[in-house]
Amino acid sequence: MRRLTPVLLLASLAGPAAAEATVTPNAAEDIYRAHATSFESATIAVLSEVEWLDDSIRVTQVDGAEEGILTEIPLEGRDGLRSWYPNGADTGYTVISMADGSPMTSVTLLLGNGNFETRTGIYRMMLDGGIVAEGSFENTGPFSRVRFDGARFDALWLRNRATPEDPAPSFGDGTANTLAIDAIEVRLEETVEEM
Repeated sequence: MRRLTPVLLLASLAGPAAAEATVTPNAAEDIYRAHATSFESATIAVLSEVEWLDDSIRVTQVDGAEEGILTEIPLEGRDGLRSWYPNGADTGYTVISMADGSPMTSVTLLLGNGNFETRTGIYRMMLDGGIVAEGSFENTGPFSRVRFDGARFDALWLRNRATPEDPAPSFGDGTANTLAIDAIEVRLEETVEEM
């Protein structure tokens, strides 16, 4: 096992254009993951809290979830009975981070859409409050496994466009968000394997 810290640190200091972030649809489960959560320990169908903490992974709904978090959205492909979905949609976005702020090198998770149809999703990889990489991805109706990697980041922001008529989404724009997530797997800097 080798550490990639010096190379990735230099890339992150060079600015957003230097990050070689990748989004991999239909990704396999991450066998090198350090932490994982799938919301199965939620005991009720609607959480009033907009923050989840399990296996050191923190999931937070920012600027939204006025109706709480629905943990039982009936999307095909979910992992078990529970998942994370802003109840009735919201105007915010989801942030995935480690509870202690540790840098991540990969997040693999199931992504779905509460409107049950394919929409445009957007992501932003953050490190120490600055943007490392950002872009868009196809957000399918049923859950599908997607991997975000190729950069060193301490927070992954996610959201989508609720309807085809909505303008292209951006973080904090106040448009509807119907992104559903499940089965989060996180790889930390220390768990990067030499291939």
